[in-house]
Amino acid sequence: MPDPVYFDSSVFLAIFMGEASGLSIKELLKELRRDKIRIYTSIVTIQEVSVQTFRKRAAAADNYTKVNKLARIHGITKEIALTAAKLEAQILDEMKPKDREENRQRKWDCFHLATAMELGCRTFYGLDDKQLARGRRFCAGVWFGKPVPPNLSLSLFTEPEMSKGANGEQKAVAKSIEIRGSGSGHPEGETAAPIRKISFEEDEGEGETEEIATPEKSKAADEGGPGKGGP
Repeated sequence: MPDPVYFDSSVFLAIFMGEASGLSIKELLKELRRDKIRIYTSIVTIQEVSVQTFRKRAAAADNYTKVNKLARIHGITKEIALTAAKLEAQILDEMKPKDREENRQRKWDCFHLATAMELGCRTFYGLDDKQLARGRRFCAGVWFGKPVPPNLSLSLFTEPEMSKGANGEQKAVAKSIEIRGSGSGHPEGETAAPIRKISFEEDEGEGETEEIATPEKSKAADEGGPGKGGP
């Protein structure tokens, strides 16, 4: 069975608050479900994602049920509480005296890290850079990173450039930029992401064209022949 992964509360907040990162998180969820990888989070997440729903004039929402549909919620055990205490002690020992004041967010972060360690999660997804840095510093054997699916590929566009067509008329051609979803440090064994190439031409009603190119197809195209599985 694949190792489980851990979702910090910031991941769920991004989905519930409609943040831009929510799109990549949903794609990641699809991949994890497809690969039958178990997702865990802490009961602390429920506290953090529910605060806003109890504010005055805020719309009511059952965030516990929403989180529970996406991940398995784990409570705080004696082992988790002691591990969280050890983590915070290590953090405090490395901090300057003036920075050691009581910090509730730091405590919650330690509970998240301790829960992931206790459950044997080898991958920890979050959006808080400070928390991810602490995890990399104090939690050996766990990969920490942003919730981006390994096979995500995006295309960004620059301003269209003008070029001359066969008949000499000016034609708008957009240039594409290819971006890999995963960065260095991702767990080993990851396969190369497909390259998504999108071009847009606007000339007398011509529309948008889209091509999904895999590395195999790109190699075959360079050799002048079809790729595996068809042209």
